[in-house]
Amino acid sequence: MKLKSLANGTLVFIYNADSGWRHALVDSLHKYLRPETYSCSLCRITHGLVGPKKAWKEYLEACGRTVYFLHRDEIDGFTEGQGVGSMPLPAILELRGGELVPVLNAEELNRIQSLDGLLGALEDRLRDL
Repeated sequence: MKLKSLANGTLVFIYNADSGWRHALVDSLHKYLRPETYSCSLCRITHGLVGPKKAWKEYLEACGRTVYFLHRDEIDGFTEGQGVGSMPLPAILELRGGELVPVLNAEELNRIQSLDGLLGALEDRLRDL
């Protein structure tokens, strides 16, 4: 899928992790054994040991927006030269007028400690945008 095929208002979540089942397995173990050293706060907050947390899945289903997920090794083929590849990760972006606009950046996501905190920050930011 390419960026231009998505509708305006789509939320794009970019994880600071690589794609594939091997990476997912290692990441799950890392989050469980050493969460304080895990590099993707978005993954740590939204996913448990074996997949997305129930409250996260429920939020995404109820938010009324199309959502799309990327890993850092998938950015270049998707974002078509919008400079997202040089952005610190993780990040949450919104597609507006064909451009990806930051909703929550890595610094903001790294300060959030819980799923409730993430959902509150996300709702506040989307309301303000």
